[in-house]
Order: sequence, then structure tokens, then C-alpha cells
Amino acid sequence: MICAMMRDITVRRQKEEALRGLQIQQEAILNNIPDIAWLKDEDSRFIAVNKAFGAASGCEPEALVGKTDLDVWPQELAERYRKDDKEVMKTGQRKVVDEPLAGLDGQSTWIETIKTPIHDESGSVIGTTGIARDITERKQAEAALRESEERFAKAFRNSPDAIVITRVSDACILEANESFFRMTGYERDEVIGSTAIEIGLWDDQEDRKQFLEGLHSESSIRDAEYAFRIKSGEIRIGLASGSLLQVGGEPCILGTFRDITDNKKAAQALQTEKERLVVTLRS
Repeated sequence: MICAMMRDITVRRQKEEALRGLQIQQEAILNNIPDIAWLKDEDSRFIAVNKAFGAASGCEPEALVGKTDLDVWPQELAERYRKDDKEVMKTGQRKVVDEPLAGLDGQSTWIETIKTPIHDESGSVIGTTGIARDITERKQAEAALRESEERFAKAFRNSPDAIVITRVSDACILEANESFFRMTGYERDEVIGSTAIEIGLWDDQEDRKQFLEGLHSESSIRDAEYAFRIKSGEIRIGLASGSLLQVGGEPCILGTFRDITDNKKAAQALQTEKERLVVTLRS
């Protein structure tokens, strides 16, 4: 007796034929894309890859057909890529993600990958297509910017000088460091969102006008001596410096203040004593 089993593979064949037809159309397109590009079936096997993909993987594009990411990339990265494929096919939605890519020299680079589901005529997902662009320089620039911002934030917090950031358009104080609050005696909620005029910081409005005019004409001011009023009402003397910068796309002033009142008093007392000694010696 002969026992035979038959399996209907019509749907599978239809999907394969659909992909093959799509492959012929897309291969020409893929090879004209400077970025890494590929086409996969529903099992995440490569149907077609472009020359840029081949160069990145160190394989001829034709040799990659039928293989998966596990055959091409380190396991950790391959599993990550395949997980993305499953998500795109399950949701039917495009996905954009920044992810690492293993280079032939052993060094990792960063790529921005756009993965899109492929649908057949009935609307069923039959695979994915992807394009990846090298964004290593952008990532390095972002990392450098974060490092710079962290250094600035640390210097801002720990500076012995008072530092205040003021918006140019309305003179609103956006931020100030702890040294500013210690020097002026104000609480944070009294300062942030207010202006130097409202809290009475400038004792002489002509001084403030002169400071701003000098700042806008020279772009920065260094160690200009001005009087300022602290919360108690006492008038103090400070060295003020300022420079223009952009914060959130808005022009702002970064101002620093150093209280030199005690130094000036000591210098004056010393000068007075010297003059007294001169008079004594002459008499």
C-alpha cells in the first residue's frame, strides 16, 4: 500500500513569485542608492541587497541572497535586526531606528535604519525592505555636544562667581547658579522668571544701559566695574562680564559677577594708611 501526503503550498508560491517580481524591479533601484539597502522575505532572508550592503558586509551581493542576518553579522546585532523585522511585519508600520553596525575593520559605526513592510496585492505582509545611512559623524557630534554641555553645567554649578542667563528679548532671568543666590541673598523662586530691574539688582539704570550697549556692540564685556544692590538693600561693587549666546534658539546673555566690595574697602584702607604714614613721616 502506498501512502502519500500532499501540502498546499499555493500561498507560499504566490508570495515567492510576488517577491521575485518585486526583486527584478527593485534591484536596479537598490544599486543606484548610495546608502545600504536590502529586501527581505517574511522569514527575514535576503532577497536582494545593493552594492553598498555588499561592501559593508564584505560579501558579494549575489552571495547574500537566501541568507539571514545571522549569517552576516555578529549574533547580538543580527538578533536585534531580526527583532525589528518581526515588529515591522507584525505592526505593518515603518520603523526608524539608530543602531550600531559592525565594520569589517572590527570598529562599530552608527546607522540610521528605515525598515518598511512589503505588502502583496491582497494587503498581506510578505517581507520588509530597508535603507541604512551612516550617521557616525552625527553621533560623534552629538556625543561631543553632550560632553560640552556637561562640562558647562558643571562649571556653571561650581563657579565661585555668580552666573546668570538672561533672555535678550524681555530681560527675563532664565537660570542662575548657587553663587548668584548666595551673593545677592535672593531665593531661586524670586529670581527665575523675573528681571534684574524687578528684583532691583542694578542700583544705577544708566550702568545697566551702558552694560547692555557695550555688550551688543562688542558681543562681550570683560570685568567692567558696576554697583549692584543685594536683597538686603546694601549696595555692593562687582566686576561684571557678559557674552551673547543662543539658548533654545533664543538670543541670551551669559553674565558673570564677582563681588569685589571687600577687596576695594581693603585697598582703600591700605591706601589711607599709606597716606597717613606719609603725613606722619613728614611731620
